[in-house]
Amino acid sequence: MVVSLSIFGLIRSGSEDYTVISVAENESIKKVRLDDGTLVWLSASSELRIPESFSRSDRNVALKGKAYFDVQRDPESPFRVTSRYMNLKVTGTSFDLLVEDEGRHVETILVSGKVILQNSRNKDVFEMSPGEKVVYEAQSNHYTVSTVDVNTLTSWHLDQITFENATLREIVNKLSLIYDVNINLESKKLADHRYRCVINREETLKEVLDILSYLAPIHYRMEGNEVFITEREV
Repeated sequence: MVVSLSIFGLIRSGSEDYTVISVAENESIKKVRLDDGTLVWLSASSELRIPESFSRSDRNVALKGKAYFDVQRDPESPFRVTSRYMNLKVTGTSFDLLVEDEGRHVETILVSGKVILQNSRNKDVFEMSPGEKVVYEAQSNHYTVSTVDVNTLTSWHLDQITFENATLREIVNKLSLIYDVNINLESKKLADHRYRCVINREETLKEVLDILSYLAPIHYRMEGNEVFITEREV
């Protein structure tokens, strides 16, 4: 059972003591194995809180930031994640969870299996189906359900960069930060064209630019710490 969660905001922790595992802003993804066999990949600027009572029969965790969970299946003991405005009960599933803006905005993406969304009083409010994305706005108490490409949206734990319907300008700006280079997009015509792609962080800048050249009608030229991208005649 694989679970991917991204939580940004406040986590209700109560008064119980926790073991805290954290990843600093400048650190790479950290892989952790819990006592029940569950594997967790923690992203940068993230924190996982594991209560002292955590066991195979009491599987509750708290997360701040972003994490990918490969949860050990146990129908008799659901895996639970608690946030300020919504709780999740995992009964055999793969999903991605995002809580941001101090917990007022919650997104859940179900890859497989079943996830039950619960309110802060642990009352079941929605049962998701695979391929669904549920967005919950706590301020308005409103749910929005849509169908998404779950593989693309949950690929981050593989140390990949996912661009989903991103403009070419957004892509090159992100690459400039990642590879610490100045990328000049000289075609205003192509700047707002949108693309979808997944890039491995271990790939070189040249390899990534080759991928972009395949997806978009562009030509690039590398000169030291500068990259120049122009429109390619087709």
